[in-house]
Amino acid sequence: MVADGTVNHRRDEPPGLDAAGALLAARASTKSFSDAPVPVQLLTRLLAVAVGDRADGGRAYPSAHALHPVDVFVAVGKVDGLQAGAYRFDNPEHALTPGARGDHRRALAQATLDAGWAAECPALLLLTADLDAADRAFDTQGSARGSRYCWIEVGAIAENIHICAAALGLGTVFLGGIDDDAMRTAAEPIVEGSRSVLGLMPLGFAAR
Repeated sequence: MVADGTVNHRRDEPPGLDAAGALLAARASTKSFSDAPVPVQLLTRLLAVAVGDRADGGRAYPSAHALHPVDVFVAVGKVDGLQAGAYRFDNPEHALTPGARGDHRRALAQATLDAGWAAECPALLLLTADLDAADRAFDTQGSARGSRYCWIEVGAIAENIHICAAALGLGTVFLGGIDDDAMRTAAEPIVEGSRSVLGLMPLGFAAR
C-alpha cells in the first residue's frame, strides 16, 4: 500500500499465486489446430483433473446439491492410442468408455452456427446434461431452476478444461453457438438418453 492508501496489487500480491497466474495468462481461445495427434495420456489426464472425481469424492468444480448432472463425451478423430469414435468419460474411474465407432467430428462441427473448422481438430469434447431431469430435481425451487444450474456448471467445467489445456500445452475454446435441432441429430449416436449438448470444446495442439 502506498502513502495515499492506494493498494498496489503488484507489491501486495499474496505469495502462491504465481503458478495460477501463469496458467491464466496462458489460457487462450484456440480456433486453429495443427495436424499433430493428441496422445491419449494427455486427453485422459486433462479430463481426470478438470472433471474427474477426487480422492475425497468431490470434484474440482461446483455443482448444485453435488448432483453433477453434466457429463463429458468425446468425439475422437486423431488421438494416439484411441480409435476414431465416441467415448464417454467415466468420472470415478478416470476412464474413457467406448461408444459409437467412426469419426463424428464433421457432423458435430456442421451443427454449430459458425465453427465448421472444428471438424479438423483432433478431438471434440461434448458437455451434456439431461435438462428435464435436472429441472425435476429442483422443482421445489421454481421453473427451470435445474437447467440454470446445469448452465452454471458447464461454465465452471469449461474454465477448468481451458486451464488444464494451457497446463498441458493444448488449445481449446468453448463453442456455445449451436443449432439445437442439427446438434440433436449429429449427437444422437454419441450422447446417451435424453441428454442435450450444451457446448463443444475442440481440443488439440494450436497451429503455429
